[in-house]
Amino acid sequence: KIDKENLLKVIVTDEFTEWLNGIKDIEAKATINLKIRTLACGGSVDVKAVREKLFEIRIFKKPGYRVYYSIIDDLIVFYGGIKKSQTRDINKAIKLMKKWEAGNAGRV
Repeated sequence: KIDKENLLKVIVTDEFTEWLNGIKDIEAKATINLKIRTLACGGSVDVKAVREKLFEIRIFKKPGYRVYYSIIDDLIVFYGGIKKSQTRDINKAIKLMKKWEAGNAGRV
């Protein structure tokens, strides 16, 4: 059952949208979207903390998709990647998170 009072608004960066649009595997795209929506509705997904305020959704479908997000009032999806490029993707997500925080200083 969905707890409508605790639903999170999902905000995605242009960089995440561009990354997601580059995925050719339709099933993988659907799984990624479902995991984000499940999390926004308070459901349980496989999540790991990667840095302070930054988390990754782990999708165990080759090539090991990752979605990097934070919850700062809303669910902000910063970037996506794969296991092989994880370090680079996390660094990109951190930069995007800092940029978002700077542009939304009154909300943080």
